[in-house]
Amino acid sequence: MTKLPLLLVEADQEFQIDLRRPLVPWPQPSGVAIAEASAEQVGAVVHLRRRETGRDFAELYRERLRRGQKCFVATVEGEVVGCNWTCFGTEPDGSLTYVLRPDEVLTTDAYTAMAQRGRSIHTALLHAMLAWAQRAGYRRAFTYLTFGNANPGKGLRQLNWQRSSRLRYIVLSSPLLCRRTGWCYELVIAIRRGPPIAGGPVLRRLPLGSRVGTC
Repeated sequence: MTKLPLLLVEADQEFQIDLRRPLVPWPQPSGVAIAEASAEQVGAVVHLRRRETGRDFAELYRERLRRGQKCFVATVEGEVVGCNWTCFGTEPDGSLTYVLRPDEVLTTDAYTAMAQRGRSIHTALLHAMLAWAQRAGYRRAFTYLTFGNANPGKGLRQLNWQRSSRLRYIVLSSPLLCRRTGWCYELVIAIRRGPPIAGGPVLRRLPLGSRVGTC
């Protein structure tokens, strides 16, 4: 069983991109196909993440699909090797909630199979999602990157996402206490308030699952 930390500190930075401007061209990696996921492929993503990380996203993904959110996947010879989500309207992320305007989207919860990393699959997925949102008439996209997570940050810079100069919030939690005692709360310290993140109390109980990360 994975050893859980007593205290987990997370800090996310906000990135935006103006979809009214032309996107930076980005090729798909050789042998990789990218498309909106079928329900079967979303199930394949659940199995992939359960196998590689030990975490079960089945309920969270069912809820996202029920709300009309879109999953995009990368496949190699028909096998799902990566995913990313495009979300609209109101989207919870653990104790945080994103509230988007009708012309805004959020990209979140990217994952690439360990054996396929280093091929820019995450960047290609992001580009495909932005191109879809642009064609659909959306004007702005947001994403959030865990502070210090350099690998996805490279792809964001290559696609000309604009980074906020300050962190939006810091979240403190205890995965160990959550597992052992059921005390599943997060302390959310808002550094810069405002859309698309909804306000809320400092101490918040985790709803469905836990925060899954962004980008």
